[in-house]
Amino acid sequence: QDLELRIIPIKDLSSVMDSLNNFKGDLIAANLTKTKRRLQQVEFTKALIRTKQVLVQRSKKNDSTFIRHLDELEGKEIFVPRGSTFYNRLESLSDEIGGEILAKETAQNVTVEELIEKVARGEIDYTIADEHVAKINKAYFRNIHIKNAVSLEQQLAWAVRYSSPDLLLAINNWLDKFKKTADYRAIYLKY
Repeated sequence: QDLELRIIPIKDLSSVMDSLNNFKGDLIAANLTKTKRRLQQVEFTKALIRTKQVLVQRSKKNDSTFIRHLDELEGKEIFVPRGSTFYNRLESLSDEIGGEILAKETAQNVTVEELIEKVARGEIDYTIADEHVAKINKAYFRNIHIKNAVSLEQQLAWAVRYSSPDLLLAINNWLDKFKKTADYRAIYLKY
């Protein structure tokens, strides 16, 4: 598109959509989960990947904190990054299991990767992560268990303002082409 790229790092995911809609940028280039609530604020590109959310816990199956079934999460504290869709998913899961899950949002600058590391080190018992992120972290922290899905498969995408249909079309066209390249495959496999 012959445009100059300017990257604006955002530390607080909970305010990123407001920033976009206040013209502090034109594109949220992050793996955002496409949800009905978020669709009220932004327009999503075509899906970059599809993944599900998983419970991350230590893999000590004989430990009393080990979760085998999701209903065992009742009364448990699960730490998630502020502004993530994980918090909303835990609220829904609480309704589904008929008991309260104690979802705890962290400070705005704490990442899911940092929470996974805290689980591995025994500083917290549980967090939620997108499965592809959990699998990457499992290579570094072999003592974590990531096999309990807490959601159905979801779409991860980028986002633009509703007032930017031409930009959305251009990004979607570029994604269609780029996802067929060796560069995309290399990036996908690496990250």
